[in-house]
Amino acid sequence: MLSSSNSEWFKDWFNSPYYHILYKNRSFVEADLFISNLANYFSFKKEDIILDLGCGKGRHSFSLNKYAERVIGLDLASESIKEANAIKGNALYPDFRVGDMRSFQIEFKFDYILNLFTSFGYFDSLVDNQNVIDTVAKHLEDEGVFVMDYLNSEKVRQNGPSEEMKVIDGIEFQLKKTIDANFVYKNIEFEVNSKKYNFTERVQLFEIESLQKMFEKSGFSVIENFGDYNLNPYFNDSDRMILVGKKETY
Repeated sequence: MLSSSNSEWFKDWFNSPYYHILYKNRSFVEADLFISNLANYFSFKKEDIILDLGCGKGRHSFSLNKYAERVIGLDLASESIKEANAIKGNALYPDFRVGDMRSFQIEFKFDYILNLFTSFGYFDSLVDNQNVIDTVAKHLEDEGVFVMDYLNSEKVRQNGPSEEMKVIDGIEFQLKKTIDANFVYKNIEFEVNSKKYNFTERVQLFEIESLQKMFEKSGFSVIENFGDYNLNPYFNDSDRMILVGKKETY
């Protein structure tokens, strides 16, 4: 059986062809709606420079490019970046790059950095998680804006563990969600050509107060907490936990 049990599980899983099969039907309509609502809220301008941090195959990046001409998409998974570039074709933007959100270095600063669809909390170390937000702050202009769209830990705990089976492209994926004090896990088992595979996704369950403190530690003022992609206020039973931080100036 092939498995991903190491602490940095995302390095193997996000580059696996089966990851892209399992999540091939992620909604571009949902991404367009969310980005449209953010564009209206922030009044994005064509000259804004925006980073989609943890961009995957770029569904949010392409939506952002409708509002701002210079959009960068950054992701650790080279296979995701390869697919994003294939979709982009010969266009100049979005500009997709491979990089680690904990330590990326880009040659200019951004007006907005967006970290969307729970592209955070993968790491064992709180230092690593804080490094992400520190690195974001270094790459923002003064009074630049950081948006983190995260799972709502309260809602995850309320919903509890679950099991389901999905058949996609003829592959039967057995999915089992479990929860402990600090993480939510999704165990993914399937078989292809008589070979068994097992991967486990693991995401930290941050309470909103903990994330707010991490933002503040990196020099952000938290100016808004949204609870869904329509930008309604956050409550304990909200679908999402979306924090908006503005980089403080001194």
